[in-house]
Amino acid sequence: VGKVDGKWDSPSQNAMGMAFSEIDIIDDSVHLDIKIISGSYEGKFISNDSIAGMWHQGGGQIPLNFLRDKDGVVLAPPKRPQTPKPPFDYESEDIIYSNADRSISYGATYTRPHEIKKGQTFPAVILVTGSGKQDRDETIFDHKPFAVIAGYLAKN
Repeated sequence: VGKVDGKWDSPSQNAMGMAFSEIDIIDDSVHLDIKIISGSYEGKFISNDSIAGMWHQGGGQIPLNFLRDKDGVVLAPPKRPQTPKPPFDYESEDIIYSNADRSISYGATYTRPHEIKKGQTFPAVILVTGSGKQDRDETIFDHKPFAVIAGYLAKN
């Protein structure tokens, strides 16, 4: 038995080609570690075609099971009914702004109520994503929390 290596893709997190820091297979169990994202997986071989286990990351854990794809079946993406879809009942505009010396340009989405009467004021909220590779909606696992929050705030 030789050294096993591999890479991890998480398309819904826009993270591709992350090398495992460690892969250990002992008897009927597998341990995968990705130190760069503080993630790990503990699984048990159920059959030659399946592994059942838990994904651990950032203090949380979720069940994650693997099944060998024999028929080319692709699972449907999860339904996200809370994610706003056009036509919106508020205004939404993609904008670009720059830093003070115009050396860096940023993309953003500006949302606001449909109708603003002259002299009417309302609070402004700026949503800024956290660390790591993210888009303006902070998309994670096909969920767009910033789009949901911005839509709610613009309507209310």
